[in-house]
This record gives sequence, structure tokens and C-alpha cells, in this order.
Amino acid sequence: MPSEIKLLYQLIRLHVNIAVAQRASLRPSNLKGRGHDPRVTLDTRMAGILRGEDIPNIDIPGLSGGRYFPREVFAAAHESLKNAIGSPVLSVDSKVLLRISAEALQGQKKELETALTKAAKHLASLRANQLSEPADAARPGNKES
Repeated sequence: MPSEIKLLYQLIRLHVNIAVAQRASLRPSNLKGRGHDPRVTLDTRMAGILRGEDIPNIDIPGLSGGRYFPREVFAAAHESLKNAIGSPVLSVDSKVLLRISAEALQGQKKELETALTKAAKHLASLRANQLSEPADAARPGNKES
């Protein structure tokens, strides 16, 4: 696998984690019941890239056997990735798809490394801010289960 693809996969994971952290600081995800947040599924390649990441999801019995994820997280990750490398990487509709090819990444190793460094610093600062905030239970609007 070309090194550009590996860097892109790391960048996708970081931007999805950034979107999850930003979303968690606003409000918890509501993925089930009436009035649930918009949901998406992942295509096989995206599921492989994001395997093991801590992303809010739900498995709804009787519905196509896939996991559902908050659409807002992937829409935010799509926008931040597009801003970071200058071209759309994800397609977010009812399913999240990887849209960029290895040929499109040829010669962009330096740009990907720079974007990866910036994203890692941003995620670290978000997590540091979350640790310094009061506990979730003390936030207004959060329900304890």
C-alpha cells in the first residue's frame, strides 16, 4: 500500500476523532427512538479504516444488520478533511464512502504529513480541554443512565 494511502487513512481517523470530540463537547448523540439524530452507515472500506475507533454507534435489531453512526460526525469530518487537503475525501449521504483514489494522492506525501501533524495537535488540545471541563454529569441537559 502506498505511503500516501496510509497517511490518508491516519488522517481520516484523526478527523473523525476530532469530530467526535467536538460533538461530545456539545451534546451526547441520540441514535435511537423517536426524534433521533440523522444516522449513516459505513461502506466496507470505511468500516475497515475506522475499526477500533471509539465512535458513538448503535446496532438496531431487524434493520439491515449494519451499525449506525451520527451523520453530523461524518459531515464535520468530511468538511475538515476537505479543508485540510483541498479535495473531497468522503462522500456522506445515507452511507459514508471513501471518494479519493491512490492516483489522486500521488506526490502529496508532504501535504498529508503536514495535515496529519496539525490534526494530531488539534485533537490533543480538544482532549486536554475536555479533561479540564467539569464532569459530564454536572453539565446541564445530560441525563444519567
